[in-house]
Amino acid sequence: MANEKRVTLREIAEKAGLSRAAVSLALKQHPSISASTLKRVAKIAAQLGYRPDPEISKLMAHTSSLRSKQQHSTLAWLTAWDTEDGALFWLRDRRIFRGATERAEALGYKLEPFWLKAPGMTARRTCSILQTRGIEGVVVSSLPDGIQTLDFKWEQFSVTAIGFSLKKPLLNSVDAAHFENLSLALAKIRKRKYKRVGLIESSGTDMRMAHSWTGAFLVDQLAQPEANRVPLLLQNEVTQEDFVQWFRRHQPEVVISNELPIIQWLNEMGLKLPEDVAHVRLDNMDPKRVHLYDWGFSGTWTPGIDQLPELIGSAAVDMVVAQIHRQEKGVPLYQKMMLIKGEWREGETIRKKRRA
Repeated sequence: MANEKRVTLREIAEKAGLSRAAVSLALKQHPSISASTLKRVAKIAAQLGYRPDPEISKLMAHTSSLRSKQQHSTLAWLTAWDTEDGALFWLRDRRIFRGATERAEALGYKLEPFWLKAPGMTARRTCSILQTRGIEGVVVSSLPDGIQTLDFKWEQFSVTAIGFSLKKPLLNSVDAAHFENLSLALAKIRKRKYKRVGLIESSGTDMRMAHSWTGAFLVDQLAQPEANRVPLLLQNEVTQEDFVQWFRRHQPEVVISNELPIIQWLNEMGLKLPEDVAHVRLDNMDPKRVHLYDWGFSGTWTPGIDQLPELIGSAAVDMVVAQIHRQEKGVPLYQKMMLIKGEWREGETIRKKRRA
């Protein structure tokens, strides 16, 4: 097979009736090439048995990388919250931004925030500013509830989105593996012989996460005897009154929830953790990294899943930079999604595993 003749771009171009430059762009799925031409060129390349030369591809990527670092050293961090720092309100988002910033610096770039809702700012003006400054790469931060689309000239940039909150257009994205993370938490809970497990979630979070947590929870519930099932508490805003009514009616042994003062509410009901009830969070972190953030730690360490947000931010930057190297811009023909699986962290509000 060492003497096997390699199919060239010229051969594909001749059969397709296109220039070699057009074929090269089509094989890279460049947005300037129509979808029909992309499919036709891909089909012809497959029929001829075309395979790119890995050494040439490596050299071109390296050359593009050097050129990008010299000419375009800034990546844009695009936010659309009501306030300039709204995208960094939650600890998880601050961790994502930190991971993205550190990875950008490691690759020779600077990550710079751009606020779409700044006074006098429009999407068109933002695009103009980015182009004037030679910025090719854009990372779209998670969007607030109620915003699912952005008016932006995507075709001019290499773009990756954080999470699934941006519904239109469908960009390449990176997020936590939410379904797998909740499944992992449930597996840890079940090993401790808990039977009745309840989940509390807001409708907005459920929408942004593409129903991943609710899906994993309901799969687990269906596997339980009917007597041990606990209805999901899902609504726009869960109040303390809602929680108390739900808890007293269904008597869960474990409560899984984020963003709510569950421990305070349980204590005010006269319940002790983990003696009377257990509490698990799905947005936890490694205790060794607590000092890196202004978290307002209360002193009670809750067990749960560390979603590893720093890796999410890092992966998003990697994806954008790779697109810059390949000169891929705009909305992709086929959306790519990268999911980062989290890790379980032990804590004080759940009983320890019983020894066999």
